[in-house]
This record gives sequence, structure tokens and C-alpha cells, in this order.
Amino acid sequence: MNTEKNYSFAPVNSDIQCFHSTEWDYLNQVRYCHRHDAYEIYLFIQGDADMSVEQVYYHLEPGDLIVLSPSEMHRVYCLKECLYERVFINVKEPVVDRLSTRQTNLSTCFTSHPFGQRNLVHLSGEQMKDYIELAYKLQQALSSNEYGQDILADSYLSQILVFVNLMYTGSNYTVMNSMPELVRETMIYIEEHINETVTLEQLSRKFYLSGTYISRQFKKNTGLSLRKYILDQKITLAKSFLSEGKNVSEACYLSGFSDYANFIRSFTKTVGVTPGHMKKSKITDTLSMNTPTAKDRQKKKSIRSSSEC
Repeated sequence: MNTEKNYSFAPVNSDIQCFHSTEWDYLNQVRYCHRHDAYEIYLFIQGDADMSVEQVYYHLEPGDLIVLSPSEMHRVYCLKECLYERVFINVKEPVVDRLSTRQTNLSTCFTSHPFGQRNLVHLSGEQMKDYIELAYKLQQALSSNEYGQDILADSYLSQILVFVNLMYTGSNYTVMNSMPELVRETMIYIEEHINETVTLEQLSRKFYLSGTYISRQFKKNTGLSLRKYILDQKITLAKSFLSEGKNVSEACYLSGFSDYANFIRSFTKTVGVTPGHMKKSKITDTLSMNTPTAKDRQKKKSIRSSSEC
């Protein structure tokens, strides 16, 4: 029986949500790479864990703060059985726009970094204490129906977003990418050939390794199969084509699908709506926010090629 989860899209059910979570048994819980339809701010407090963001792998230290745009795929992996504690906030893009002003764009911390890169800054002990206190106040306000709590929630969230933006603006913090080279290079190869058919045989010839070994290493480090990853990348590219004004048929074939019916079925299962519905509705604007466009992907490919010379 195939128990692989449809991992790629994990919708956020409210405009703002804030959780302070502590767990002992996270090691035994399978976590898959996924994306949200909202921004995420993740603070690691304690534990022994790694987080992958696209092609980058971070070994987390207490005080690490990670910001994620809706289209950035990520996953947390606990390395041993110990107390795992974190605070994470999800907020929909229209909320951030509403709280922003002409002078202060609160989405900058999510949108200014290169896609899947430089997502992490590090907080001092005092900064982490201040952040947790604000998050606690936000969580209390969100859970209350008392008079004025909605306004207070907006106030606390605004303070958090200003805090996070200031941290990112003033940070020169660097961290080592511990993603295994084989997995990283496999992701790069898939991205560069995403509008083609990518097979294990191709990957085996490219890396001079057995397809089975490559597949196992990829699954071990990402939590998902190569097939699922390739499908998700194709769907993400199709979404960007739809947001650029391409029709459904064009988005299908430009993103590497050879079968139109399979594209419609896969897209709907992954995203939750048909590509036609996405194109006609405002959902495109939300789900495509910060998704690399086809031009962005080509530019990224050109930059990578020149840097490898």
C-alpha cells in the first residue's frame, strides 16, 4: 500500500495563527517537505534538529529565526529524542499588506532575500526573550473574544513584524549549508530540466551513481520521493505561468507535462483547486506570491551557470 503523503501544499486555515509548541516524541513523527499559503516566522528554542529550505539545510541552534514565503518548501527533522521547542507564526499576505504603510513595508523580510536562500538570522538570548514575550501576547489576543483583543492582536503582530524586519535588515549572519551535495545537485539538475521528463536513468548517468542510491539519499534527506518532488516543482512552475497570464494549456506544456488530463488531475490534487479556477480567481495572487516566475528561474539558472565557470 502506498502511504506517501500529498505533502506539497499545507493550507493555513486562519489569517493569523501563533503557536508555542513543545514536544518529546517529534523524532518518531514523519514530517514531509511542504509549502503554505501564508508567510511563516519560525523560532527554534531548543532541541536537536535540522531544517531544510529548498536546496539549503540548516542545523538549528537556539535563537535561530527563519522566515519563509508561501512558495518556499521546507521541512524540520529532529535528530534525536529530546525536548523540541519552537514558536511559529503564520500570517496571510493580505494581513501583512494591511498592516504595512508607505513608509514601512512589513513584507520585506519575506521577499527581499533570494528564493530559498538567506532565510535565517540568529537572535541573542535577550532578543529571543523579547520575541517570545510578544508571541505569547499575540497568542493570548488571538484566542480571546474580549473587547479590543482583535486590535491588540494587530498591534502585537505589527511589533513582531517590525522586530523581524529590523533583525534581517541589520544582519550579516552566515550559516553553513549542510545539505548533502548529491541531494543539492539533484535538485539543481531537476530545476534546470523541469520542463522536460527527468528519469532515474538520466540522474544515474549524470552523477555516475545508481538510480536507487540517488533516490534513497534524496528521500532520506527530504522526506519525499523524487517523483513527488519533480511533480511539485512542475506544479509550482505551472502556477507561475498562470499568474503571468498564460492559459491552462500553455501552463501545462511549458511546465513539462505531456498529458493534459494528468496535469489537471495532479494540479487539482496538489493545490486544491483546478488550474482554470486559479486563473480566474484571486487565489492566483495569493498562492503565487513570491513564487519564482519563469523568467526568474531562467535568470537563476544563468547566474548559477556563470558562477560554476
